[in-house]
Amino acid sequence: MNTNQMINSLYDGLNVVQVSFDRHDVGAKEYTYKTFENFEIGDMCVVDSPTNGLFIVRVVGKDRSLLEADFRIKWVVAKIDSSAHDKRVDDENYAIELLSRKIAERNRLKAIEFVKEVAGETSVLEIAAELNAKAVAVNGAQEEEK
Repeated sequence: MNTNQMINSLYDGLNVVQVSFDRHDVGAKEYTYKTFENFEIGDMCVVDSPTNGLFIVRVVGKDRSLLEADFRIKWVVAKIDSSAHDKRVDDENYAIELLSRKIAERNRLKAIEFVKEVAGETSVLEIAAELNAKAVAVNGAQEEEK
């Protein structure tokens, strides 16, 4: 048993992951890092690359038997958990959609008021009825084509 194996055996709960620096993982060489975190294949983490410094990589394998290797295994710097970020983006997209619908409705109501000023109440109702009838006809024709 060499020094690296002895040191690794002293840690309780130590895990080993293989990572790929290639974003597409096509024929990419795998590198080995150790961690106390639990990773799944596809998880992202930060490692300290000898050539690139801190680098985001994808976990492509897990193999505790590599703790028996006769070379020094570097540490994972951090596991990336983007769930809070993903939720913020989803919440913001929802707010944008909601606000966009409200703005569109406000603009529609303003347009109706403008047409009422220009054409009068009766003309607005006639124009709206004609537009809706044409829309229904177009949608019906599109359904028949399918």
